[in-house]
Amino acid sequence: MNNQRGFGLIEVTVSIYILTMGLFGLMSLLHQSLKAQDINKNSIVAAQLAQEGIELVRNVRDNNWLDPDSSDWKIDIVDGKGGDANQAFAIDYRGRDNIQPVSSIDDENSKLYIDVDNFYTHDSSSNSPTLFSRIIEKINSNNEYVEIISTVKWSERGADHDYVVATKLYNWRFASR
Repeated sequence: MNNQRGFGLIEVTVSIYILTMGLFGLMSLLHQSLKAQDINKNSIVAAQLAQEGIELVRNVRDNNWLDPDSSDWKIDIVDGKGGDANQAFAIDYRGRDNIQPVSSIDDENSKLYIDVDNFYTHDSSSNSPTLFSRIIEKINSNNEYVEIISTVKWSERGADHDYVVATKLYNWRFASR
């Protein structure tokens, strides 16, 4: 006679439960990893966009120094384009001719789009929308320096995120006189 026993119903049920829980754990880990990857990618993009905002303002300052018709190194940074004295503005790679006043980071003019050349711009016409908005704020100014804050905001998976970079742009020509 053959005395070999098979698996009992309880043993099979427990084995399937353990296997299912293991697969569920792996799927949960995979989901969390993909979520973290998206957040990290967007954090890196936001950091670069915030730094770009500072560099764009620095470029305006440097071009003011080079312009023989410019009487002040901080024109368009402090006084706003056209002398309207806005404290907050949006600027993109097209330079100081495209400075736009904004009231807050949620303003329509602060939203960033990708143009056909894959550059970020505030121009919405025929450009692809992104998750990001950027605002540049002037918080302090005197004849020696201008304090600038560049803030990038984005919403992802139901949560708002922001990245802030601050700097002081100095009038080093003033200091060297």
